[in-house]
Amino acid sequence: MRIRIQTQTPLPELKAWFIPDVPDSPETIYELKEALCRRVQALHDGEYRGKDLVLILDDFELLDDSPFHAVRDGDLVRIKLAAPQIRVDTGKPGSFSFSFKSSSYTDDF
Repeated sequence: MRIRIQTQTPLPELKAWFIPDVPDSPETIYELKEALCRRVQALHDGEYRGKDLVLILDDFELLDDSPFHAVRDGDLVRIKLAAPQIRVDTGKPGSFSFSFKSSSYTDDF
């Protein structure tokens, strides 16, 4: 099996064929994300992890716990950056923080 992959901005530009490892084929979409981060140089160099990415097939998101076989031979899977996760800081009224990858930002209202 081989799939086409294409990244979306702000990820590094990439259009390529990706062939999952046969003996260690992913079982879920999340495992596919992790395999992409390990084996695709642009994602590996950016130190991305599976949780940092969203995979899109035919304009629909592939959910992490979906089986890998939802993707078929020759499909185009678009890779985009996941939205930052927002955490409410309960220690301080009116404050919030969010983090993405290794950076963090805090602001007070």
